[in-house]
Amino acid sequence: MENYHQVGESQSYLWIPMLHYTSQKGYYAELRYNYEDAGTVSLFAGKSFRLNRNQFSGTLTPMLGYSAGNFQGVSVALNTEISISGFYFSSQMQYSLGLAKSQDNFYFNWSEAGYDLTEKVFAGLAFQYTQQAAVGEFDPGLVIGLNAGDFSFPVYWFRPFGKHPFVMAGLNYEFRLKGKKRTKSLSL
Repeated sequence: MENYHQVGESQSYLWIPMLHYTSQKGYYAELRYNYEDAGTVSLFAGKSFRLNRNQFSGTLTPMLGYSAGNFQGVSVALNTEISISGFYFSSQMQYSLGLAKSQDNFYFNWSEAGYDLTEKVFAGLAFQYTQQAAVGEFDPGLVIGLNAGDFSFPVYWFRPFGKHPFVMAGLNYEFRLKGKKRTKSLSL
Protein backbone atom coordinates (compact mmCIF):
# COMPACT_ATOMS: atom_id res chain seq x y z
CA MET A 1 0.00 0.00 0.00
CA GLU A 2 1.27 3.43 -0.88
CA ASN A 3 -0.18 6.63 0.47
CA TYR A 4 1.13 9.98 -0.84
CA HIS A 5 0.25 13.50 0.17
CA GLN A 6 1.07 16.42 -2.14
CA VAL A 7 1.34 19.95 -0.81
CA GLY A 8 2.01 22.99 -2.98
CA GLU A 9 1.66 23.12 -6.77
CA SER A 10 -1.71 24.36 -8.07
CA GLN A 11 -3.70 22.61 -5.33
CA SER A 12 -3.11 23.17 -1.66
CA TYR A 13 -3.39 19.44 -0.86
CA LEU A 14 -3.89 16.20 -2.81
CA TRP A 15 -4.16 12.66 -1.38
CA ILE A 16 -2.93 9.85 -3.68
CA PRO A 17 -3.57 6.32 -2.31
CA MET A 18 -2.36 3.24 -4.21
CA LEU A 19 -2.86 -0.47 -3.56
CA HIS A 20 -0.69 -3.10 -5.29
CA TYR A 21 -1.06 -6.87 -5.36
CA THR A 22 1.32 -9.45 -6.84
CA SER A 23 0.35 -13.13 -6.82
CA GLN A 24 2.83 -15.93 -6.29
CA LYS A 25 2.80 -16.51 -10.06
CA GLY A 26 3.58 -12.84 -10.75
CA TYR A 27 0.12 -11.62 -11.78
CA TYR A 28 -0.13 -7.98 -10.80
CA ALA A 29 -2.98 -5.55 -10.03
CA GLU A 30 -2.85 -1.92 -9.00
CA LEU A 31 -5.69 0.34 -7.82
CA ARG A 32 -5.02 4.06 -7.46
CA TYR A 33 -6.91 7.30 -6.90
CA ASN A 34 -6.00 10.89 -7.90
CA TYR A 35 -2.99 9.61 -9.89
CA GLU A 36 -3.96 10.26 -13.53
CA ASP A 37 -6.03 13.28 -12.48
CA ALA A 38 -7.76 14.52 -9.34
CA GLY A 39 -11.07 12.70 -8.86
CA THR A 40 -10.00 9.73 -11.01
CA VAL A 41 -9.84 6.06 -10.00
CA SER A 42 -7.69 3.68 -12.06
CA LEU A 43 -7.26 -0.08 -12.20
CA PHE A 44 -4.20 -1.65 -13.81
CA ALA A 45 -3.40 -5.32 -14.40
CA GLY A 46 -0.31 -7.06 -15.72
CA LYS A 47 2.42 -9.58 -15.01
CA SER A 48 5.64 -9.08 -13.03
CA PHE A 49 8.87 -10.65 -14.20
CA ARG A 50 11.66 -11.04 -11.65
CA LEU A 51 15.26 -10.33 -12.55
CA ASN A 52 17.81 -11.92 -10.21
CA ARG A 53 21.54 -12.45 -10.75
CA ASN A 54 24.15 -12.27 -7.99
CA GLN A 55 23.67 -8.87 -6.24
CA PHE A 56 21.42 -7.57 -9.03
CA SER A 57 17.67 -7.89 -8.54
CA GLY A 58 14.59 -6.29 -9.95
CA THR A 59 11.19 -6.58 -11.56
CA LEU A 60 9.61 -5.52 -14.84
CA THR A 61 5.82 -5.21 -14.82
CA PRO A 62 4.01 -4.41 -18.09
CA MET A 63 0.37 -3.43 -17.52
CA LEU A 64 -2.89 -2.34 -19.13
CA GLY A 65 -5.16 0.06 -17.28
CA TYR A 66 -8.53 1.76 -17.26
CA SER A 67 -9.36 5.11 -15.62
CA ALA A 68 -12.74 6.63 -14.73
CA GLY A 69 -13.62 9.99 -13.23
CA ASN A 70 -12.26 13.39 -14.30
CA PHE A 71 -10.00 11.49 -16.72
CA GLN A 72 -11.56 8.60 -18.61
CA GLY A 73 -9.18 6.49 -20.62
CA VAL A 74 -7.11 3.39 -21.20
CA SER A 75 -3.38 3.09 -20.54
CA VAL A 76 -0.35 1.01 -21.40
CA ALA A 77 2.23 1.09 -18.60
CA LEU A 78 5.53 -0.34 -17.40
CA ASN A 79 6.81 -0.39 -13.80
CA THR A 80 10.53 -1.10 -13.34
CA GLU A 81 12.48 -1.68 -10.12
CA ILE A 82 16.20 -2.50 -10.05
CA SER A 83 18.67 -2.71 -7.15
CA ILE A 84 22.35 -3.56 -6.97
CA SER A 85 24.79 -3.12 -4.08
CA GLY A 86 22.79 -0.46 -2.24
CA PHE A 87 21.85 1.51 -5.38
CA TYR A 88 18.28 1.47 -6.66
CA PHE A 89 16.34 2.67 -9.69
CA SER A 90 12.58 2.70 -10.14
CA SER A 91 10.36 4.00 -12.89
CA GLN A 92 6.64 4.17 -13.59
CA MET A 93 5.87 4.97 -17.23
CA GLN A 94 2.49 5.10 -18.90
CA TYR A 95 0.83 6.28 -22.07
CA SER A 96 -2.87 7.07 -21.63
CA LEU A 97 -5.50 7.54 -24.33
CA GLY A 98 -8.38 9.81 -23.35
CA LEU A 99 -11.77 8.37 -24.27
CA ALA A 100 -13.66 11.68 -24.18
CA LYS A 101 -13.21 14.14 -27.06
CA SER A 102 -12.29 16.89 -24.61
CA GLN A 103 -9.42 14.85 -23.08
CA ASP A 104 -5.92 14.75 -24.51
CA ASN A 105 -3.76 11.65 -24.57
CA PHE A 106 -0.69 11.91 -22.33
CA TYR A 107 2.61 10.27 -21.48
CA PHE A 108 3.79 10.24 -17.84
CA ASN A 109 7.02 9.07 -16.23
CA TRP A 110 8.00 9.10 -12.55
CA SER A 111 11.55 7.85 -12.04
CA GLU A 112 14.02 7.89 -9.19
CA ALA A 113 17.54 6.72 -8.55
CA GLY A 114 19.17 6.61 -5.15
CA TYR A 115 21.34 4.90 -2.62
CA ASP A 116 20.70 3.21 0.72
CA LEU A 117 22.84 5.42 3.00
CA THR A 118 22.21 3.03 5.90
CA GLU A 119 19.95 0.04 6.44
CA LYS A 120 17.13 2.46 7.29
CA VAL A 121 17.89 5.71 5.39
CA PHE A 122 17.84 6.24 1.61
CA ALA A 123 18.28 9.32 -0.58
CA GLY A 124 18.45 10.18 -4.25
CA LEU A 125 17.11 12.07 -7.24
CA ALA A 126 13.61 11.89 -8.68
CA PHE A 127 11.72 13.40 -11.56
CA GLN A 128 8.28 13.53 -13.06
CA TYR A 129 7.72 14.18 -16.74
CA THR A 130 4.35 14.71 -18.44
CA GLN A 131 3.81 15.18 -22.18
CA GLN A 132 0.28 16.30 -23.05
CA ALA A 133 -1.07 18.19 -26.06
CA ALA A 134 2.47 18.73 -27.44
CA VAL A 135 3.56 20.40 -24.18
CA GLY A 136 6.08 18.72 -21.89
CA GLU A 137 6.57 19.48 -18.21
CA PHE A 138 9.69 18.28 -16.41
CA ASP A 139 9.76 18.35 -12.59
CA PRO A 140 13.18 17.40 -11.14
CA GLY A 141 13.42 16.65 -7.46
CA LEU A 142 15.15 15.17 -4.45
CA VAL A 143 14.05 12.24 -2.30
CA ILE A 144 15.02 11.18 1.19
CA GLY A 145 13.35 8.48 3.18
CA LEU A 146 13.29 6.12 6.11
CA ASN A 147 12.67 2.36 6.12
CA ALA A 148 11.29 0.87 9.33
CA GLY A 149 10.45 -2.80 8.97
CA ASP A 150 7.58 -3.13 6.50
CA PHE A 151 7.02 0.66 6.48
CA SER A 152 8.75 3.31 4.41
CA PHE A 153 8.44 7.08 4.68
CA PRO A 154 9.72 8.85 1.51
CA VAL A 155 9.68 12.65 1.16
CA TYR A 156 10.03 14.21 -2.30
CA TRP A 157 10.85 17.86 -2.96
CA PHE A 158 10.09 18.68 -6.60
CA ARG A 159 11.40 21.84 -8.30
CA PRO A 160 13.41 22.65 -5.15
CA PHE A 161 15.21 25.62 -6.70
CA GLY A 162 12.64 26.66 -9.31
CA LYS A 163 9.26 28.28 -9.48
CA HIS A 164 6.35 26.62 -7.71
CA PRO A 165 8.17 23.93 -5.68
CA PHE A 166 6.02 21.22 -4.14
CA VAL A 167 6.45 18.39 -1.64
CA MET A 168 5.08 14.85 -1.66
CA ALA A 169 5.31 12.71 1.46
CA GLY A 170 4.54 9.02 1.55
CA LEU A 171 3.52 6.48 4.15
CA ASN A 172 3.93 3.05 2.57
CA TYR A 173 3.36 -0.42 3.99
CA GLU A 174 4.32 -3.75 2.45
CA PHE A 175 2.90 -7.02 3.66
CA ARG A 176 2.53 -10.59 2.48
CA LEU A 177 -0.66 -12.60 2.56
CA LYS A 178 -0.23 -16.04 4.05
CA GLY A 179 -0.35 -18.87 1.56
CA LYS A 180 1.58 -21.76 0.17
CA LYS A 181 5.34 -21.42 0.25
CA ARG A 182 6.90 -20.78 -3.08
CA THR A 183 8.92 -23.73 -4.34
CA LYS A 184 10.41 -22.15 -7.46
CA SER A 185 12.20 -18.87 -7.94
CA LEU A 186 11.91 -16.99 -11.21
CA SER A 187 15.29 -15.93 -12.54
CA LEU A 188 16.20 -14.23 -15.80
